[in-house]
Amino acid sequence: MTLCDETGIHHSATVTAIGGYVFDQVGYEQFGERWREILLQFADRGIEFFHAGECYERTGKFEQLKATESDQLFRRLIILIRETAKLGVICSLEDQAFATAIRRNKLRVYSGSKYTACALRMLPTVGALLRELELKGDVRYLFESGYEYWKEANFMLDQAALNGDFRTSACYNSHGFQSKRVQPAFQAADLLLWLWQKYKREHVKHEYFVALIKAPTSVRHIEREITHLDVGHLAFANMANRVKSNRKKSPEYDLQTGQVHKYTL
Repeated sequence: MTLCDETGIHHSATVTAIGGYVFDQVGYEQFGERWREILLQFADRGIEFFHAGECYERTGKFEQLKATESDQLFRRLIILIRETAKLGVICSLEDQAFATAIRRNKLRVYSGSKYTACALRMLPTVGALLRELELKGDVRYLFESGYEYWKEANFMLDQAALNGDFRTSACYNSHGFQSKRVQPAFQAADLLLWLWQKYKREHVKHEYFVALIKAPTSVRHIEREITHLDVGHLAFANMANRVKSNRKKSPEYDLQTGQVHKYTL
């Protein structure tokens, strides 16, 4: 089971990323049960699920927390992740790399949005890491629903999953999109991405990030940066496999700058 959240999805973001954790069935069930028990202690203050940014700043639903309680939530979640997850993965795509890839040719109908491109790369990335770590079994990939492009990502993943090579490379069983309220493990992904984004912005690993990834731990954390070449390869592979966006009529997908290059195969 792989559960993914996203960050950098607003239009002004310089980098977009999808990331989360891989659990086996036992770890997934243990995480959900134990994290729900922890959150129940804060239910009387309206906290239904963990949101790293609000918890850290003690705003929104978390404004009634004491600093020690906020700290406790972070540290207990970190301990629980380290005890139950198998692998942490982030796929990131800088806006400049994406813009470079689509500048000369209308590839976006085959790559999708930055978010969709990250989602499409996440699956084979996880599959390759599972083989490297000799972790067996097929994977159900779950993403948080609600973002503007989640339906596009779902549409293109549905098409990609029809290809046997894609299924094999991703150790694919199935995929879906669900709410953070339904899936407690999305909150682990939220923590990972928030700490990663904070590190990228400040260039210093916060003590929570160090606690999350420090050795010894059985949870390996990997970031895969998607380059402009990766976006191009993804788009041409999708073109060959007839994987296309369902938003192709959107004006932003028809933007074209620079000279169009035509290729003969």
